[in-house]
Amino acid sequence: MPGKLSRTETVAWVSGVGVLLLTLIGHLLIREWYQADLRYEIEGYYRSQGTAVASLKLENHGRSEAGVVKVAAAFPSTIRNLTTSEPTSPFEVLEGGIGTRAVVGRIDRLVPGQTLYLYFAVVDPGGTLSGEYESYLGSITFSGGEARPGGPVRPFVAGFGWALLAMLVLVPIAFAIVLRKGWLPRRGGLGADIGPAKSAVKDAMVSVQAVIELAGDVETLVRAGESLPKPFVERFSKYKNDASKMKRRLLSHARPSEIPGRGDQAESRRGGP
Repeated sequence: MPGKLSRTETVAWVSGVGVLLLTLIGHLLIREWYQADLRYEIEGYYRSQGTAVASLKLENHGRSEAGVVKVAAAFPSTIRNLTTSEPTSPFEVLEGGIGTRAVVGRIDRLVPGQTLYLYFAVVDPGGTLSGEYESYLGSITFSGGEARPGGPVRPFVAGFGWALLAMLVLVPIAFAIVLRKGWLPRRGGLGADIGPAKSAVKDAMVSVQAVIELAGDVETLVRAGESLPKPFVERFSKYKNDASKMKRRLLSHARPSEIPGRGDQAESRRGGP
């Protein structure tokens, strides 16, 4: 069995994993911010002259259009009519439809912020409507996936703050503990395990730099006019300042050869390969 990892090897391994997770989460959340977010709500019936009309609300809360929206529905009684709240966004029947009890149709697209109501007029059976009339919806899909019920849950509201708070705060704190414990060699010191220690410093530098760049991306979005929640923008600004301070501390503890990019420059000045 291989021997246990040394402290510096453990730090190097954890640093590498931290950088990978931080970069992955950052890219996923930024990408999610720009995707379509199609939501739906099944509203109640209104009844008139032997007809019961079901109302289905569709709304695109995302930042890109939801294309080719397909809706499948089935009712206990015959469909009499199918309309939408906007003539410019008609419901095109693909299967079934008027005169049948089921329908599959499509709407070309819903642009960001657009709300559209789809009305299903069916024969009113009279009396109290059974549960089958309430559970008529089969599915709603679009080019970006499947519509979800209820209001929007943007990444900044659900999970975004907690995920970034954990990664952007705990990673720098971890490196601060590493420095305080003396697990990294100070300038001019001798280490028995200098190779992994140099690797740990480089990984720490990369991780802190990733925090600074991710915070910079958020600042770029704000300058471009994106309406991001003010508390998160303020937190990113604080994270960037903390990361910059941590970077200076790492530089004060590292040898020139342990700093990414500087070691190669020093080697070149000495005429090394």
